Amino acid sequence: MPSRKAFVLVVDDDVRILRMMQHILELEGYRVLSACNRETALDALYEKTPDLVLLDIMMPGMDGYSVCRHIREFSLVPIIMVTAKGTDEEKVQGLDAGADDYITKPFSSSELVARVRAVLQFVERSAGKGIRPQPLNFGRGCQTNLKRWTPKISRYIRMALSQMVTWARRLSTWE
Repeated sequence: MPSRKAFVLVVDDDVRILRMMQHILELEGYRVLSACNRETALDALYEKTPDLVLLDIMMPGMDGYSVCRHIREFSLVPIIMVTAKGTDEEKVQGLDAGADDYITKPFSSSELVARVRAVLQFVERSAGKGIRPQPLNFGRGCQTNLKRWTPKISRYIRMALSQMVTWARRLSTWE
């Protein structure tokens, strides 16, 4: 397990559930950022680059499936759907949209923490195998990571660069 606790973005339009998940994760030592709508969530994703996203499906404006598909257009960040929709078809739809796991409400705090830990451990084990994007190398030993870039760079440029890195990584693992 890494020496630092992961940074988790929690997205849910129900403020009570949002605060509950934030509290549970903070008690476990995770750094947590909360978002209660699509726009705030995407801004946080572009600006902060979390290690994991917990994403509700039923949100006003855009459902979680669409948000998940949108995130997958530019990022490989692990996503766990957290929702009251629990039929097999809905779970499959969430996983097909790009989610890595699925938690049905109501859930226990121990289940939430265990699923977060399991997904993050998988990412940690996979990091050395080219599955997760690594810092860009611009030559002469100069490396940078997109999440450390200044906020002055537009989020659309960061999104495009992140997508290019994602596709480059996918191509390099096929060789």
